[in-house]
Amino acid sequence: MKKFLLIAVAAAALIFGAIANAQTQINQTGISSFPYTITKSGSYILTSNINAGTAAYAFVVQANNVTLNLNGFTLSGAVVCSSSSCNTNNNTFGIYTWNGYSNTTVENGTVTGFNNAVNIYQGTVHDLTVTSSYDCIAGYYVNIHNNFTNNCVNVGIIDSFGTIKDNTVVNGTTFGIFGNSATIVNNNVAHYIDYGIYAETGIVQGNSTMYNGTDLTLLYYAVSTANACTSGAC
Repeated sequence: MKKFLLIAVAAAALIFGAIANAQTQINQTGISSFPYTITKSGSYILTSNINAGTAAYAFVVQANNVTLNLNGFTLSGAVVCSSSSCNTNNNTFGIYTWNGYSNTTVENGTVTGFNNAVNIYQGTVHDLTVTSSYDCIAGYYVNIHNNFTNNCVNVGIIDSFGTIKDNTVVNGTTFGIFGNSATIVNNNVAHYIDYGIYAETGIVQGNSTMYNGTDLTLLYYAVSTANACTSGAC
């Protein structure tokens, strides 16, 4: 009897563990309208490419502790941008977390064609390719690492009070990386017309910032160490 109870308890633990670790699958045919709003904590995974068209918001997160895994797929909107301009001024968002919700993770895929591609409040953004948008990755207390951005007109990556690390940011007009009290480490930034890395306070270390209008700008108490710029040490 005791052995049976132990087996039953173990089986129940496995079942509840599987439920706890289950991922909510998201595909194009399952979305009747946008935005797709996430209101429960948990893990969400794409099983197809998602085209949000001209919708103002594609994904909205209104819960704590959410992971959105793009799973190698592409989330796209209707905006088309070169390195200097976009074809519309409509204010569209690809993935947006409402202020006040924390620990959002966005990972593993491509986001393209939005005025604001990825905008996260407290969390992690990693292993994304973000292209053809006005602002590509924006964060507040966010760990932004191992991403690639291209043709982000206004800003490739902007973060306040977070960490921007091991990203490649190329082709744009205003800011490649903008940090406000952020740690900016080991990034490659190139071909921004105005500023490569622009830091207000914070730490700027081990970056390569080249072929930008101004490769590195430090304001207030920003500290620069071992960065490489077009015209020598910076």
